[in-house]
Amino acid sequence: MNWILTILFLVVFSLLNISGGSALLQASGYNNNSKMKSWIIGYFAMFFILFFPGQLAIHFHISWNLYVIISLILLAGFYAYSIWFLFKNKKTTLSFKKLKFDQYIHKSIKFIFDYWLLIVFVALFMAFSIANQLAYLSMNYDDAYYIGKMVDQIGSASMMMENYADGGLDPLINLDFARVMNTYEISYALLAWISGIYPVFFMRVTMAVCSYMLFSFSLMCIARQFLPVSIRQFVLTPFFLFLLPQGFFMEMLPDNLVFYSYDLWQFTNAAYYGSSVVRMSGIFVLYYFAYPMISKFSFRKLLIVAMLTLSLTSFSTIAVSLFICFASAMVLIKCYSSLVKSIKNRKWIIFILSLIISAALIYIGCRLNSITELNEKMQRFLQITEQSVERFYSKDPFTFYSWILIPLLLIFSWRKSGLYLSLYALVFFLILLPFRATLLQFLMSCGVLFVYRRVLASYQYLMVFIFGLSILLILYWPSRWMKKISWMKKTNWIIPAVLSIITILGTIQTFVTNQEAFKNDIKFNGSGISKYGWDFSRLLNFDENMVPPFIKDLGDEIKKINEPRIRLYTQALYSPGDNGENYGLSPGNLLAISSKPAVLNLGGHLGIDPEDFKRIESFIAAGNYSEEFLSLLEKNNVPYFLSTNEDASIALQQLGAEELFSIPMTENNKAKLYRFNWISSEAPTESNQSIR
Repeated sequence: MNWILTILFLVVFSLLNISGGSALLQASGYNNNSKMKSWIIGYFAMFFILFFPGQLAIHFHISWNLYVIISLILLAGFYAYSIWFLFKNKKTTLSFKKLKFDQYIHKSIKFIFDYWLLIVFVALFMAFSIANQLAYLSMNYDDAYYIGKMVDQIGSASMMMENYADGGLDPLINLDFARVMNTYEISYALLAWISGIYPVFFMRVTMAVCSYMLFSFSLMCIARQFLPVSIRQFVLTPFFLFLLPQGFFMEMLPDNLVFYSYDLWQFTNAAYYGSSVVRMSGIFVLYYFAYPMISKFSFRKLLIVAMLTLSLTSFSTIAVSLFICFASAMVLIKCYSSLVKSIKNRKWIIFILSLIISAALIYIGCRLNSITELNEKMQRFLQITEQSVERFYSKDPFTFYSWILIPLLLIFSWRKSGLYLSLYALVFFLILLPFRATLLQFLMSCGVLFVYRRVLASYQYLMVFIFGLSILLILYWPSRWMKKISWMKKTNWIIPAVLSIITILGTIQTFVTNQEAFKNDIKFNGSGISKYGWDFSRLLNFDENMVPPFIKDLGDEIKKINEPRIRLYTQALYSPGDNGENYGLSPGNLLAISSKPAVLNLGGHLGIDPEDFKRIESFIAAGNYSEEFLSLLEKNNVPYFLSTNEDASIALQQLGAEELFSIPMTENNKAKLYRFNWISSEAPTESNQSIR
């Protein structure tokens, strides 16, 4: 059922994006000449609107019902106004013309011809993401946080009150800048609730599809400035290589071909993360919608770029660092454009102003890179960054020598769009990779190393795009200069198509050949894969929920407990695997299936005394379920125990625990939830439960 609901959701979601995006494009003076362009701006407009009720949830902990009402009113108002605006201006892109059957067939064939690679790209990356066993069984390392945060909001009486390390309630959550700005999980929760899709499936499948669509559309929109529609889609070709595990590029390639990109595994396995959305698409989206302002500044277009920036920041605050690099690049490009125009038109005041601004920016950048009097935090950052550059990026020839692609693009594009994209990439290169760590990098990344690495990963994606674009421009060169030879224009897609097919088949062949090495070699485990590998049979499971069936059943039973929150300890969880092997499951799965569990043996330990937690762990490890063990649980108000061991179940019953339910876990084991008798079914389970 989730598959059908996802298809319906994507259709409605896309129609809303296109209608809202079309209205915004027309209202702000953009050429409304592409549904992809409308889809992109409509996508970010939705999350921009939902950012504001999300702030109410974060700061004032409003109820879920109130959040839904406010959000739906805002969205309904926006889309109603968009449709009215489009019909008023009679430029709607949602017009439906009556087509004859042969015209319909012709349009369908042309659509498939122009976009088949895009469809294959989204389908293949989704297939590998869904089949990945690490996310499914053990959860990617941030899944419990992101998915748990989404699940916890649905139906909550007081939103954003959970400690997402363990699921426990916390009325004094530290609201740093990142936590205040990130609202996309709450927005995902609303969309999952509206669509009726199981929340875990919604995030891992539905929103991952949207992330790949956003990425593909962004690249193809920029490619529109250079290439005809017949070969535009082939800019995606180099990215098919990312189907291979991150470890492949670091460990299995020759030393002179190593490619290191921070968190590259998330491109395939966690495209639904907010940081993935920003890292994959932010650098392209900001450039594409700022591009028209290079030739002519527009305040309305500036507002659109500001909206995009805030919307991207709602996904991840690395958007702030990305924006600093983007803004620096675009200001310098604008100054260059103004200098050229002012000389041509003899407008010397504009010439002097442009010269002063560009010189000031360059001076500030050089000055920041030469300052040596640094405090301890800055020195530590620069030291670690230099070690990172030396350890990884200096051995990565593509990244270190990516600047070579810039003149290549200039030569074969031979137009302003090529010059501006080259300058854009050059500024990113000079900020991020000056062959040594700099104070400018420290300020740009707010002194956080992984922020620097993630912005650098965005730059790498940009250069992979420029690499693919340059190859296509070289192949397109003959047909562009020999326009009178019609057969060249009609067949210019053949070589790119053949190269794309070879790349896809070669990537899949490499994956199949090395699949066992990927699963069994410790060098690859942790780079987005585990020893359990991939299970593509999930693609054919109509009832798939993207969590093991045992976990889904466990969540359904927990939801029946007449308490808003249960504090529990869980023993090891397993799911039946192939050949009689049992797959280990992460306790974090409990946070993804229901808002009720607060799990003692997860990262936050429910805030109990560390020594008490160690003693509880030691008792359980020794199988010593004594009165002292029971008193520790009572002292720390942990009245629930999820047992997956028969000996533990017997001992818990002897201590007077009540068995609430029993669910088959593996062939020989059951999971049983016990509640100790010091708490009644009506009593609150946390001292701060009233805030819910």
